Amino acid sequence: MTVVAVLAYAFGALATGFGILVFLGRYDPDVSASVFSLTGAAIALFGLLVFAVAAGIRRGSGLSRLMLTIFLGLAIALSVIVLVFGDRWDWGAALTAAFAAGIIVLLWTPPVSRTFGRILESSMGSAAP
Repeated sequence: MTVVAVLAYAFGALATGFGILVFLGRYDPDVSASVFSLTGAAIALFGLLVFAVAAGIRRGSGLSRLMLTIFLGLAIALSVIVLVFGDRWDWGAALTAAFAAGIIVLLWTPPVSRTFGRILESSMGSAAP
């Protein structure tokens, strides 16, 4: 569980940094950079959201696992957009997509998947009073 949480934090840092690089690095007056600017901002946002959800991962929250899977899936989709519509191969986007896919596989395969509670149960609730 701790390994997955550490990987989630590392992915959050990677995605945030890569998103900022895409956001700032694609400005060229001859090219319409708005798509890349928005994509970079979105990747950075999802990186920060992964940081927020990673705390729930350490507690074994099923809802946090689902949210992290959704955020990572969206980050993969945004990275693919950068790869498909970019004018050159972007190793950062490829690394971000591969790293996110690896974390998703870890989250949903045993033995890690057995440590999570049900999705509707909160990890913040207390035991019987």
